[in-house]
Amino acid sequence: MNYRFTIVFVCACVSFFSTVVGARAAEFSLGGGVAAATSPYKSHDANILVSPFASVAMGRVYLEPAAVGVHLVNNDTHTLGAEMTYSWFEFDPDDCDDGGMRRLDKRRSTLMAGLAYSVRGAWGMAKVRLSHDILGRSNGAVGEASYHVPVRVGRLDLVPGAGVTWSSEKQADYYFGVTRAESVRSGVQSHEAGSSLSPFVRLEAKYTLGQRWSVVASAEARLLTGSVKNSPMVGRSATVSGALGVLFTF
Repeated sequence: MNYRFTIVFVCACVSFFSTVVGARAAEFSLGGGVAAATSPYKSHDANILVSPFASVAMGRVYLEPAAVGVHLVNNDTHTLGAEMTYSWFEFDPDDCDDGGMRRLDKRRSTLMAGLAYSVRGAWGMAKVRLSHDILGRSNGAVGEASYHVPVRVGRLDLVPGAGVTWSSEKQADYYFGVTRAESVRSGVQSHEAGSSLSPFVRLEAKYTLGQRWSVVASAEARLLTGSVKNSPMVGRSATVSGALGVLFTF
């Protein structure tokens, strides 16, 4: 297993509930959690992530462990935000058991900037996000569209949802392509990955323990398709991830 101390995943569940359930004009939360995720890469260790986090919402400005942004529109129905998010996805050849995979170049995590929009109603909630790599790792773009149906049962909030993530050609090729130079060095077949779609299903949950304390959880299954699925770097056509955390709201 690959153990990393990083700030990811569980905080996404916290920020998601701020959007779905609605946050107060000013809110400050602290928490921590653990997440596990399988890697799509061949012979690559699974990730176990321990993540402390803080979340702050003050008027139009919000600050989270993996995102900072400004709400351009924020009312009971529509939310539009300009934000920067940290994309933790990466490939570390040192975490692979396969000799050829260990000779490939490292693919690094990056910082993304873009827009996020959501619309809510009695029918549920739809979300759209579009962002671009601003650190020049891939110079690519990522888009995501999803639909969610919040359900409240006593103290338990459940938010099942489904959607699809689009990765541009540059984004997909950076993380799943193999250059000719890498192929010669490693023996892994060269590959050019084109733009791709990755459908997913997700379940978010929040259980309120009291006025301040709550437990948050998340589970997701995601499919790889097209030229990403066919990459010689890929060892599985689907990934699964899950997270569990505890949240204290001031």
